[in-house]
Amino acid sequence: MKRRNQTAAAELPGWLGGVGFILTIAYPTLAISVGIRAVWRIVITLLEGAPPPTNALLSALTAAFYVIATVGFARKARWAWRVSLVSLSAETVLTFVVGTLSLLPAYADTIGRTAWRAFGQDYGYLPLVLPIFGLIWLLHPLTRSSYSDADQSRSSSI
Repeated sequence: MKRRNQTAAAELPGWLGGVGFILTIAYPTLAISVGIRAVWRIVITLLEGAPPPTNALLSALTAAFYVIATVGFARKARWAWRVSLVSLSAETVLTFVVGTLSLLPAYADTIGRTAWRAFGQDYGYLPLVLPIFGLIWLLHPLTRSSYSDADQSRSSSI
């Protein structure tokens, strides 16, 4: 009998299961790291009577994307696959946009130190690499079918 709340990576073979496992661990770790950094910056500036800086708001947005992707990696359901696909696509685009803008002198100070600055330089370029690996993993035929199979097995057991 299958467990209902299996992770998406649990039954995938070899390297595919390994990549899924890494994504399921890396994304919540980044969400906590970036989220705490964002909350800290927002609270400090609000206590000083200033509005939250753009970099803190960008970091909060980044953390939100990481949490959304984590749900999609950890929950084996078709809706979770779709949510992760949209989240990772938007995250990839924003990493390139913010990363490029952060290299331009006119925007460097506004963007400041965020996870997406210089394509994730402060985080070992993981913000650039992880969503690309995540999209490759999600779009792999075995991964897609594992999400579909999970929905079918759930509906047949109800």
